Amino acid sequence: MIRALLLLALSQPSPQKLYQEGTAAFEAGDFVRAETLYRQALRGEPATLEFERALGATIASQGRFGEALPHLEKACRQSTPPLPNRGLACYQWGRTLFYMQRPAEALEAYRMAKQAAPFTAQMYLGRAQALDMLGQVKEADLEFRHALSESALRAQESAQIQLVYGNFLARMGKHDAAIWQFEQALKKAPMDHRIWEEKAKSLLAMGHERKAVEALERALAQGGRKRETFLLLGRVYERLGLVEKARQFLDEADGIGRSR
Repeated sequence: MIRALLLLALSQPSPQKLYQEGTAAFEAGDFVRAETLYRQALRGEPATLEFERALGATIASQGRFGEALPHLEKACRQSTPPLPNRGLACYQWGRTLFYMQRPAEALEAYRMAKQAAPFTAQMYLGRAQALDMLGQVKEADLEFRHALSESALRAQESAQIQLVYGNFLARMGKHDAAIWQFEQALKKAPMDHRIWEEKAKSLLAMGHERKAVEALERALAQGGRKRETFLLLGRVYERLGLVEKARQFLDEADGIGRSR
């Protein structure tokens, strides 16, 4: 009996092996499997705070922010000896708090992240968005700039930050500055339909209908075939007096609306 139990124990994957398999599943986007593997790893010995962080991040990736929160907070706060990924744990805790509309607490988590590890572009971006949510516009703008500076050599990441920063500037009514950010982002990610769409909105805000049409058509060509995009393009064509063109896109928007 004892020998059988020993053989059974030896046949079970180690917690570290389960963690590694969970990480592979997470990176492949299979969050359900990753969660299962991380939970199994946490039941083994030794269970580590890194497993706790990984589980929290996986749960948050599935949109279950409230459930993820205690795992990430524990990994951030209770790292003794210090968790190698403590900065990441604190950042992920902060992002989860932000998604739960708790920006002030998110900033405290980011402060702890900065104490634990050098700030990354994503950490600066997180701080910027939390400050923006709190209405601290000048402070948010500075953090956006830090994020752009830190990501300058990574084109795809930089483009996504410029998309978010451009939206921030557009909300402030700074459409010239927003368009500049969108144009710089498009040099790095010319096939990103979201950037074309946001550029079009700022162009419209400045009264540049024909340029906005070009941007919206580029968005559609790059796969941004949303009802809202067709609807906006149809309305712009109406403003330009191109009734047949307008009807084409408005009918497409109606068709997407009926199919939902």
